[in-house]
Amino acid sequence: MTMVQHYREALPPNEYPICVTCGTQYGEPRADCPLCLDDRQYVPLSGQAWTSLSRLRSGARRASVHPEGPGVLGIGCEPKFAIGQRALLVKAAGGNVLWDCVPYLDEELIDLINAEGGLTAIAISHPHYYATMVDWAREFGVPVYLHSADREWVGRSDPALQFWEGDSMELAEGLVLYRPGIHFPGGTVMHWDDDPDGLGALFSGDIIQNHPGLQPRRFYVQLSQPDSGAPGCSGSRGRAFGAAVLRAAVWGVVGLHPAPGRGPNRAGFGPPLP
Repeated sequence: MTMVQHYREALPPNEYPICVTCGTQYGEPRADCPLCLDDRQYVPLSGQAWTSLSRLRSGARRASVHPEGPGVLGIGCEPKFAIGQRALLVKAAGGNVLWDCVPYLDEELIDLINAEGGLTAIAISHPHYYATMVDWAREFGVPVYLHSADREWVGRSDPALQFWEGDSMELAEGLVLYRPGIHFPGGTVMHWDDDPDGLGALFSGDIIQNHPGLQPRRFYVQLSQPDSGAPGCSGSRGRAFGAAVLRAAVWGVVGLHPAPGRGPNRAGFGPPLP
C-alpha cells in the first residue's frame, strides 16, 4: 500500500449543489438538473434530489484508487455515487493527466494523487463526466479541457475550463484529443501514443464500448442511452457497429485500429481489422 503524507488542513466547506442522480455540480441552487432531463439520462420517480461535496465527505464514502493497466490508475469512491463514474489517471511522460472526472473529492484522494505526482491537466469525454471538475481543477491548479460543442452542459463556470474546437487537439507530447462526436456533439476520445505497452491506447469514456453481449470485433457506440435500470426506461438506444464501420467513424480519424483484450474505458491497438 502506498504511504502518503496526509493533507495538513481539512478542505473548506463546499455546498455547491450536486445532482444525486448524475453527479453534476452546479454553480447555484436550482430546481432541476438539465442533464437528467435530457433523454441520455433520467429523473427518478422519487424526483430531483441534491447533495454537496461537504455532505458526501461527511458520510461513509472513501476514496478508491486501483491499477487499471500499465501506467493507468482508476479513480473513484466506494460506495459508488451517482452513475458510478470512474476517472483514469494516465501517467504520461509529460505528467499525469486525469481522463474524465468523478463527483467525489476528499483529503485522502488528494493525498493519493499527489503521491503519484499530482496532475498536469484534466480532459473529459462528455458531459456525464463533468461532475465536480471545477473543484478538481482548483485543487490541483490545472486546466480542464472540454470540447466547445458541449459548452451548454457546463453547470458551474470557471476560468480553469478551457474549450477547444475542431476535430483534434494535442494535449501534451504523446497525448491527442479527438472528437468523433459520438453520444454528444463534442464527444471526445484521447489517444496515448507512447503508453508502457508500446501499442498506443485509446481512452473513450463510455461512448465506445466493447460490449460483452456482441460478437467479437464488434463495438458499441452510444448515441443515447438512458440508464437501463431506471423506472420507465425502455433500455439502450446505442448502436452496434462492425469493425469496418467503426474504423471509418472513429479509428480512421486516429489513423490506427482497435485490438481486443484491453480493460474497460481503454482500447488497445493492433493490426488492421478485416
